[in-house]
Amino acid sequence: MNRKTPDWFYYTLNSKTYKLKIADNEAAYAKGLAGVKDKPTDYDGMIFIFKEKRIRSFWNQGLYLDLDILWLEDFKLVGQDSLDAFSKKGIQVIAPSRPVNYTIELFK
Repeated sequence: MNRKTPDWFYYTLNSKTYKLKIADNEAAYAKGLAGVKDKPTDYDGMIFIFKEKRIRSFWNQGLYLDLDILWLEDFKLVGQDSLDAFSKKGIQVIAPSRPVNYTIELFK
């Protein structure tokens, strides 16, 4: 079950429901989870909601924590990657293998 409130998006995968911050505009896309230094206890990550399906790249500049990345097409999981904290590998850029309209970043 997926559910959106004004402040949060809830996404269920493999019987686990994740509480996610919402990124649905250019400013939120650009910021993502960069700058978060400690793993939050009140949410699990962020969902990027895009108006159209495209291949979009994500990078780790300003990222302090390791993330799992879920690539979704119409909420169906179509791929998964990981994005390491900048301090571990320097700049890292990842992209899905096919167009998606949702991307989820989860704290590891």
